[in-house]
Amino acid sequence: EMDMGEGGIYQMYGKGETMYGGIYNASPEMPAGWCCYIMVESVPEALERVKESGGKVLNGPMEVSGGSVVSQCVDPHGALFALHHVPASSAIL
Repeated sequence: EMDMGEGGIYQMYGKGETMYGGIYNASPEMPAGWCCYIMVESVPEALERVKESGGKVLNGPMEVSGGSVVSQCVDPHGALFALHHVPASSAIL
């Protein structure tokens, strides 16, 4: 579990040190459904490519537990996805 403050509890699941996914109560502004996370070198740089390609940034970038940075987006067709960067100092090997 990760306490997201006003966002509630983000319940993660996986095996050992490998996280497979998580679930939480989405806000009314967030589209419903599963969200794929795409690992990137730089979330701000990737967000520029999202906007240039006709996608929209829903929220973020924001720092989350462990120093990771995430941002949720939708592509030009309305598909939900998120960008995720894990700093080398906090990566699980």
